[in-house]
Amino acid sequence: MGNLLAYSGTATKIRGMRRKLLTAKDFQHLASLTSVSDAIGFLKTKSAYAGIFANSNENSLHRGEIEKMLTNAIYTDFQSIYRFATIHQRKILDL
Repeated sequence: MGNLLAYSGTATKIRGMRRKLLTAKDFQHLASLTSVSDAIGFLKTKSAYAGIFANSNENSLHRGEIEKMLTNAIYTDFQSIYRFATIHQRKILDL
């Protein structure tokens, strides 16, 4: 029972973060968009991505820059989970 309680907080945090990610329907809509600026505009409406693109002009971003921003967001999410985790959980998460 102790192990279950030890991981429940972290699992709840991850579920909360996951809830903000794109759904299958969102991916279909994103794939139907015809321009990069439309795609960024759509992502700005989603809470998980709004902060990433908040200070960006979607008309001037290049695909490489967007990929870099999204990759950095993955590291930021991992860092958030890592900081929330206990010392024992951090040992498991160490790369």
